[in-house]
Amino acid sequence: MEAQSHRGTVQSKVARSGDTARGLPFVLAFAGTNTLAVSAASLLLRWVTLTVTQSPFLAGLVDAAFAAPLFASFAVGAWVDSVAHKKRVALLASGVRCAGALALVGAISSGRLALEVGTFIGVAFGIGFVSDIQNSVRATWFRASMRRAEYQRGVAANQIVNSVAQAGGLTLAGSMLIFGSYLGAWAFVGMFALVLVPIAVYQGSDQSGAAKGNLSHSLRDGIVALRTCKELRQAILPNFGYNLLLGMSAVFEVVFVQRWLHLSALYVAFLSIALLLALLVGTVSGPVYRGRLGPLIVGLFFTIGVALVGFLALPDYWYALCAFGGIGFMLGFVGVSLNAAILEVIPNGMMGRISGLFNSLGPTASVLAGVSAGVLLTLLQAPQAFAILGLASVAMAVWTLALRELNAIQVGSA
Repeated sequence: MEAQSHRGTVQSKVARSGDTARGLPFVLAFAGTNTLAVSAASLLLRWVTLTVTQSPFLAGLVDAAFAAPLFASFAVGAWVDSVAHKKRVALLASGVRCAGALALVGAISSGRLALEVGTFIGVAFGIGFVSDIQNSVRATWFRASMRRAEYQRGVAANQIVNSVAQAGGLTLAGSMLIFGSYLGAWAFVGMFALVLVPIAVYQGSDQSGAAKGNLSHSLRDGIVALRTCKELRQAILPNFGYNLLLGMSAVFEVVFVQRWLHLSALYVAFLSIALLLALLVGTVSGPVYRGRLGPLIVGLFFTIGVALVGFLALPDYWYALCAFGGIGFMLGFVGVSLNAAILEVIPNGMMGRISGLFNSLGPTASVLAGVSAGVLLTLLQAPQAFAILGLASVAMAVWTLALRELNAIQVGSA
């Protein structure tokens, strides 16, 4: 009962904040330019490191440094929530990223290997860290820019913008790197500078329910919110579950195409494209759903489970295209309502902390997915491994029926 009454209070506060802050186009522009720059940075840093050092180990180390700050996203979000003027924080973080990109240009120009390697690792970690700060600010502004009835459409628009920007960032980085690492690094500077524009012109709520007190108080309040709000705790579990399943499937598809079907890497790319296109279709369709969240979550895990078990009967490429397409559609369709529901239950003034917690699930799931997939594929053939993963997904579908508070959330209502 405590969580239910708390949730009602949160929703009324959020609805009022949405009336006063109509900055969603600027927030989406912020999200798009930021995702464009970060996705380009992830490719550029790995590629340039490998080109300069000829060391796959150092390229992997730079990639790890870039992702490492995500494990501290809850603490970063707690700090952002405790800061009143988030626009200043976002502008400063963007400036730091531009400075880091310029340092990268300088290191490449020097031609000194030790300086280049040290700069690459330091810049990767620094950009990853300030990007985490940017994500917490953006998450806070995102909810403050909408009324509750707009959550589904806002989430769908945000997911589409981020998907397109991610593809655009990778394409742009790959295109610029054709002309060499030096010009690629300058493109890096330009993309991070572009993020300053939507932040500078943002006119919505800046404080967005800023938490009172210092960082320790902010962390403590976030932990208390997780303990008292059952819906929020329960939302973490399916979110982590499908991140884990998706991560393991990504490993399985490579082994399935290469070792089982003996096809080229291009066919792996086609599977990924099929999943992403279907995900976009599902995301566009997602806002039409009206009803309880529970059937959607059960349907998601059940669809993934049946699609993966089907590899036992139809271990061929055409089935794989259909299976990944179906999984992608359900991920997009259900993701809109699930993320809208999460927006509803996050306590006012805690968007940075809780969104940071969810951001931390991604790398955690990736580590577990890689290890688990490696063990399964060592013991089994790819179709059998897909089937085991499918049965686990069906079991999760049944288990989520016990999450009563989460299942009872109504989505798509005014």
